[in-house]
Amino acid sequence: MDRPAPLGRGHRDPPPRRPQVRTIFSLYSRPMPIPIGHAGWTPDPLDADCPSRQVLALIADKWSVLVLSAIADGNHRNGQLLRRVGGISQKALTRTLRALEHDGLIERHDHRSVPLRVDYTLSAIGESIRPVCRELCQWAITHMPDVEAARRRHDIGTEPVTNTG
Repeated sequence: MDRPAPLGRGHRDPPPRRPQVRTIFSLYSRPMPIPIGHAGWTPDPLDADCPSRQVLALIADKWSVLVLSAIADGNHRNGQLLRRVGGISQKALTRTLRALEHDGLIERHDHRSVPLRVDYTLSAIGESIRPVCRELCQWAITHMPDVEAARRRHDIGTEPVTNTG
């Protein structure tokens, strides 16, 4: 009978992780947790346990902004999105569409027809993020030359020229 390898001297299972929450200090400087959603608690995306971080993760992955921008034009089928979003694989598109649907940013409309026809549109929440996606894409277009110049400077090891005046 095979036995698992020993874990080593002094090994202990880590204690269960308790969610980190914002704290206030009592008269004795002992932290007292403020539960999420109660008075005194404010969301902080820089806090690893803040739910707003998960919301940011919805649009911060490689493909979400591009897929949302493509869908923003109206109803789109899977094949149309695959052609519209250059460089995305079918697997990545499917995963992105499922995640966006799960999180309520897009709606999937199955027409229950033969051949199969499924359309994707922005939901109400997706419509609210549409201007943000548009601005982010426009920012990328506007600042593309600056980023490329910074990369070239970095690759050859020169410092950027700054005006000190």
